[in-house]
Amino acid sequence: MPYLPGEALLALYRHRGAVIDAGVGRHGFVYLLGAEANKFVFANADAFSWRETFESLVPVDGPTALIVSDGEDHRRRRSVVAPGLHHRRVQDYVQTMVSTIDAVIDAWRPGQRLDLYQEFRSAVRRSTAESLFGPRLAAHSDFLGEQLQPLLDLTHRPPQLMRLQRRLNSPGWRSAMAARHRIDDLVNTVISDARARPMPDDHMLTALIDTLSDNEVRDAIVSLITAGYETTSGALAWAAHALLTLPGAWETVAREVDRVLGGNAPAADNIDSLTFLNGLVQETLRLYSPGVISARRVMRDLVFDGHRIRSGRLLIFSAYVTHRLPEIWPRQGSSVRSGGTPTHRTTAGPRHTSSSRSAAGCTDASGRSWLPPR
Repeated sequence: MPYLPGEALLALYRHRGAVIDAGVGRHGFVYLLGAEANKFVFANADAFSWRETFESLVPVDGPTALIVSDGEDHRRRRSVVAPGLHHRRVQDYVQTMVSTIDAVIDAWRPGQRLDLYQEFRSAVRRSTAESLFGPRLAAHSDFLGEQLQPLLDLTHRPPQLMRLQRRLNSPGWRSAMAARHRIDDLVNTVISDARARPMPDDHMLTALIDTLSDNEVRDAIVSLITAGYETTSGALAWAAHALLTLPGAWETVAREVDRVLGGNAPAADNIDSLTFLNGLVQETLRLYSPGVISARRVMRDLVFDGHRIRSGRLLIFSAYVTHRLPEIWPRQGSSVRSGGTPTHRTTAGPRHTSSSRSAAGCTDASGRSWLPPR
């Protein structure tokens, strides 16, 4: 299923090349498209400002969140968070992912019409909260979802409109800020409780409160939960779409799950043996990336493919474009149909995001739960 804005970028790449300039001087923007462009962006991470790029996320994530941090502050905060998001740690969360998604699916009834994206959002939000921060925060996952929504609605609007709402103190802005205060009150209570009564299943919460200030802990918790469930629930919904629409996919996965799991729940030591399901998940993440585009604010002059990129410009690059280039993926979709995993990897960069690791793990772990008993 093509996404028209993404297809428009792909057409621009074909007709205009990897570098597309727009706007005037420091206030313009530039598209860098294709695999080499993605590598260039990741290889020059020190040339960009996260804060200047994602300032519009501050009302949601807070001023000390990783995504709006630069320099030494970013490195210090990332060093605390990164171990809990390592691939080996994500595998430890499989049981929580499975039990949470099972609880949601157990509530479904034959004939009921469902919005899978919304259903998965609830499940992934709770799973993320419990996996990363333990049951004391997971118990409030529905409340967090309700309070986060007005804030997320702000970020779905153009930054210029959000700044205007803030300047005018509009009803939408006041509602979002009231929600943020309620979130802060809850998270501050959880932090105080964790400091006073630490528990073994506090997971990453323990590392955060031992190292960071309360403001940093609060922003880390909110930003990780928000990033995790917004992206992973989308990946789950697209994977379900592929299972339901790709001819033979549902039946093939059902046979594989029966053969590999034998009626048991998936676990970290057998999930890699679900080769067809893993292929479907990888193709889902390739074709329906959680972010069609991403951006960076350029802080020093750069040169790419003979083109000068001025400091101050907004640089935009696209996983969607790279993931659909036939010169990189000559047999697009064939790995899923044949039951394997993709053999051509995109050259998007040296790092996977925490959300992509969570999306892959949660989607693999949830595959069994979508299937009816045989």
